[in-house]
Amino acid sequence: MEAWFDALASDRENIDDSDIPEFFQPDDKDELDSDMPLSGVSYAVFGLGNNTYEQFNQHARVVDARMRALGATRIGERGEGDDDVDIEEDFSKWKTATLPLIREYLGASNDSGTDETLQPTWAVAEIEVDADKVWVRGEMGDGSTSPSETGTTPIYGTHRPFIAPITVATDLTPSGERHVLHMEFDLEGSGMHYEAGDHLGIYAANSDAEVDLMLHALGLLERADTPICVRATDPFAAQQTLFAGTATTYRAAFRHYLDITNPVPRAQIASLVLPHARSTVAREFVGSLAADKDAHAATVSAGCLTPARLITAVHQIEAAAGVPKNEQLVIPVATAFELCPRMQARLYSISSSARVTPTRVSITAVVL
Repeated sequence: MEAWFDALASDRENIDDSDIPEFFQPDDKDELDSDMPLSGVSYAVFGLGNNTYEQFNQHARVVDARMRALGATRIGERGEGDDDVDIEEDFSKWKTATLPLIREYLGASNDSGTDETLQPTWAVAEIEVDADKVWVRGEMGDGSTSPSETGTTPIYGTHRPFIAPITVATDLTPSGERHVLHMEFDLEGSGMHYEAGDHLGIYAANSDAEVDLMLHALGLLERADTPICVRATDPFAAQQTLFAGTATTYRAAFRHYLDITNPVPRAQIASLVLPHARSTVAREFVGSLAADKDAHAATVSAGCLTPARLITAVHQIEAAAGVPKNEQLVIPVATAFELCPRMQARLYSISSSARVTPTRVSITAVVL
């Protein structure tokens, strides 16, 4: 059972299969089903999937079936998220139906009407640092190829990307409706090597216009380049820092580290935006987006209301209603950091050969 749990709960990508007993059809299935070793165990399950795949949510279905066969009791219905439709909405529905049942099982209160104080995940502090250091300006990597104080070349990776010069950028289909770009990057001095089948991870940067819109919505435009330190409020949290390095700036955080261009999910509007709405008109507007799926789809999804645009829309509604400035919606920057998911590297198949160009890597990608 311990080996099964390790396999099911591990976040490792490559677990030695030889160490994992068969879960779905184990050699001693009949004996296990008869003994029901999980009697007295209760669980809830929500699967993540995409209906374009043949084995849609199969992992969750198999785990659920075997847990029940082994005597465990499921709390509520099995949830199945579909990333091809709206996985956030799927989870929101499942959570709404299941959490009260979990609270009841644990003997906890189901009173969701209590006025609970919001507990932020992150603490943001403005600090003073040496303005000449590169990391204060917030770049994802410093591009240095010189040996460090230890006499070794810096190791680049997901937490310290290498700033690779673009040596070639060619539009292979200049007259087409969509463009196929061929781009080459110089890896000289990075210590990186690649081979057939590898992918190149590229970090995007948000545009100046989107970054400034976000800073303005949060009232941070004048302090955009102030160095900040972000730490977890929970000293026991698995992730203690939100950004790489000792410090960053508000501008750098929203340019390099956070995805600020996606519409705000309904669940986050309810949990992170609505509690900060102080005026009646703001609560009515934001509350309708949080409670009504169709209203959210028509206003937020169709209108592409990013965090900045949503906050701006609320401010405009409040201004039109004559709400005083000091009573309008204010989103703390720590909450804004929670509203915006961490920027992830875009992975592209490599179209060059390491045998021919070992220090230069190319990708060929479609841009709509």
